[in-house]
Amino acid sequence: FLPDPFTIGLNAGGTVYASDAADPSCRGYVSSAPSYVLNYTPGGTLPLIISADAERDMTLVVRAPNGVWHCDDDSGEGLNSALTLTNPVGGAYAIWVGTYSSGVDAPATLQISELYSQ
Repeated sequence: FLPDPFTIGLNAGGTVYASDAADPSCRGYVSSAPSYVLNYTPGGTLPLIISADAERDMTLVVRAPNGVWHCDDDSGEGLNSALTLTNPVGGAYAIWVGTYSSGVDAPATLQISELYSQ
């Protein structure tokens, strides 16, 4: 990515319970549509790092191009979310940035990197 990390400002949250929409292990509330879709070409042996930062408790839900769901609640700094996908496949990654609480609409920053984790 140039620049790396690539950042996107967005509003996180929604009214859809993530475990109902995606995988039972997912937490929080998301919108019905993805917050962002990343068309990704793997960079050799580099990981794909997806994280979200906000003033609220954030969650991440990611559907990889191969249909595998990845979810995180608090692996980032503080109450932020972060996922590191080793050996990521190429294609479209649907990314939902959610909040732990229902109906909360929170300004957030989505960060995508192959080099840095927050």
